[in-house]
Amino acid sequence: MIKKQIENLIEVLKQEKNAERQIEYVLGMVDAAVNYARSIVIMETRMKSLKFRLEPAEYQVEVEAMDKKRRLTHNAFISKLDIVNRICTNHNLPVIYTGENNRADKGEFAFDIVESYKVNVRG
Repeated sequence: MIKKQIENLIEVLKQEKNAERQIEYVLGMVDAAVNYARSIVIMETRMKSLKFRLEPAEYQVEVEAMDKKRRLTHNAFISKLDIVNRICTNHNLPVIYTGENNRADKGEFAFDIVESYKVNVRG
């Protein structure tokens, strides 16, 4: 459903002049969803292995660095999602994301996008 909605939006945008930038935002949102989901998977996997290899202080430093990267990728996804929803609204199309306006729900939506595109984020 999500993939089809995104494809429909791109098709509508292709009919317009100078819509390349808007199409880039839409595709960038999908990329940002993949990057965010991948950062979560990497963080969870590395945390499990580092816990046994590092001293507690070193472990904490590594976890904080991974969490910062995860937060940045989450912020990037949220920004692009909000832009794409505005593009939909400007073209009188249903918005891509209809959930609550909170970080957790938008993060879950990133995983929904990844699933709809059948992207393997585990590497």
